[in-house]
Amino acid sequence: MAADLTLTAGTEEAAKQILAIGQGLLALMALQTDKPEATKLAQALAVKQDGLSVVVTLRLPAGDAVELIKQHQAKQARKP
Repeated sequence: MAADLTLTAGTEEAAKQILAIGQGLLALMALQTDKPEATKLAQALAVKQDGLSVVVTLRLPAGDAVELIKQHQAKQARKP
């Protein structure tokens, strides 16, 4: 499975800030050792800047995506 999200900022400085936020969020996700699905998702995501654009790319095998969705649904079903 592949997906790309492009955000366009008004200035290059704003794009750099968006990039830094995205990289920080990915780092926080990767640190969640008690949630292996978050780590797997963080590893599948990449954030890069190209001028005014910030591109978030997801590359994840379809089987892994299905498994993550199933895990999420199971957690939601257990909530009161």
